[in-house]
Amino acid sequence: MGLVNICVRDDQLDAEILKLCVTIQQNSSFKPSGHQAIAVRHDGMSLAAGLAYEIYRTPGVGPDMRERIDAFMNRKKR
Repeated sequence: MGLVNICVRDDQLDAEILKLCVTIQQNSSFKPSGHQAIAVRHDGMSLAAGLAYEIYRTPGVGPDMRERIDAFMNRKKR
């Protein structure tokens, strides 16, 4: 179900939380805020109407999309 992403020892918890926070902070805020706004606006619509609303009222791509795609494509393999 994907409920657990990582297990760490108690003495490593704070360091792992900090790493996760840094990763989250580096994410673009454009998409989550745009999707949240759309979700609020189409709340209560039928499924078909809500999906159509999302398609035609999408906030589009973020200003940092190209940079993020490049970073993903050039990431180091583990």
